[in-house]
Amino acid sequence: MPVTQNGRLTGMVTDCDIATRVVAVGKSPQSKPVHEVASMDLAKDGQLVAVVAQADVARQGNDKQTGQVVRQIPE
Repeated sequence: MPVTQNGRLTGMVTDCDIATRVVAVGKSPQSKPVHEVASMDLAKDGQLVAVVAQADVARQGNDKQTGQVVRQIPE
């Protein structure tokens, strides 16, 4: 889901963001402001610059490569 401020794209909230930054620490999604949950480094000058999902990696790589990539993703 896109996150905007003053009409400009500033980031995205993904299911992974909610799972790792909210649910994994025992919180309710309604208890956290969006800016504490969102991935905010995906936009530059109001333009989306990158989104790669784990599923994208899994579809393209073999099982060993996928496992290595997933282990490197920060929580």
